[in-house]
Amino acid sequence: MKPTRQMEIQASHLAKYEQIGTLNQPGKKEAYMGQRMRTLLAYYKELCGQSLTTGESDKAKAELLVQIQFFQHERLIHLIVTALFALLTVITLLANLFLTEPLILILSLLFLVLLIPYIRHYYLLENGVQKLYSYYDSL
Repeated sequence: MKPTRQMEIQASHLAKYEQIGTLNQPGKKEAYMGQRMRTLLAYYKELCGQSLTTGESDKAKAELLVQIQFFQHERLIHLIVTALFALLTVITLLANLFLTEPLILILSLLFLVLLIPYIRHYYLLENGVQKLYSYYDSL
C-alpha cells in the first residue's frame, strides 16, 4: 500500500510529538525548558500551516491545551521566584545604603546576578505561552 499524503503528515506529526514527549525521559539528555518550548513552537507553527481535518484539528488542540497548562504552571512558579528574587534584591540594596557591611554588598550582587537570568527566562516563557495561545486559536 502506497503511503498517502495524509499518512505522511500523520507520521510527521507523530514523530515530532514523540520528540517533544521524549525530551525529559530518563536515560535521555535532560532537556532545558527553553528547548522544549522551541520544539513545541516549531511543531505547532508547522501544524498551523497545514490543512487539517476537523478531527485532526481537535486532537491537536487537545494536545496543545495540555502543553499550555504545563507551561502556565511553569510560568506561575517562575513568576513567584522572579518576584521573590526582585524583592530580595531591592531589600538588600536598601540595606546596603544604611549598613556598610561588605557581606550585604556581596549578597545584593549575588541576588542581582541571579535575578537577570530569572527575568530573561520568565520573559521567554511568557512570550512562548502567548505564541501557543495564538496557535491554539488558529487551529
